Amino acid sequence: MSIPHYSYRTFWYDEDQEYVAECEEIPGLSALAATPEEAIRELKEAILAYFAILDEKGLPYPEPTRHARAA
Repeated sequence: MSIPHYSYRTFWYDEDQEYVAECEEIPGLSALAATPEEAIRELKEAILAYFAILDEKGLPYPEPTRHARAA
């Protein structure tokens, strides 16, 4: 299963001393890890688990908020 081209951001969180990754299209879903790259990988795993729940309930996936423009 592939993940749509979502918008991700990472930032350092002092309280946990780890990086946090978030997905703009799925508020409330986040992942923590030692590096920004690991946080994004963990977030993508969480997104796939979220998609499995949506599939079970017959619900659609969130649409990406940003789209590439034609040249």
